[in-house]
Amino acid sequence: AYINRAETYFLMGEYYLALMDLRTAESLFPNNLLVAADVALTLHAIGEVSAACSVWQGLMDEELGFCDVGWLRREFEWLDPLIDRARMILRDLM
Repeated sequence: AYINRAETYFLMGEYYLALMDLRTAESLFPNNLLVAADVALTLHAIGEVSAACSVWQGLMDEELGFCDVGWLRREFEWLDPLIDRARMILRDLM
């Protein structure tokens, strides 16, 4: 529930509310790749680019799919705003 609500907040542009739910989800589901990815997207959206890129790099180290937005869309069923933010992070990592 926290992850879905966080993604809804993200889509609404309520990034700090999204981050609050994601921090709760992190405590409930440690090492969950979806939660970590959503945290990275949200950090990037609030301007914490370095932190977002660090989280994303860790995700790519664990699962190469995080380098591929097509994989992200299929794996997590993300909508375009989430995919667009993932593209931004990948661009910032280059």
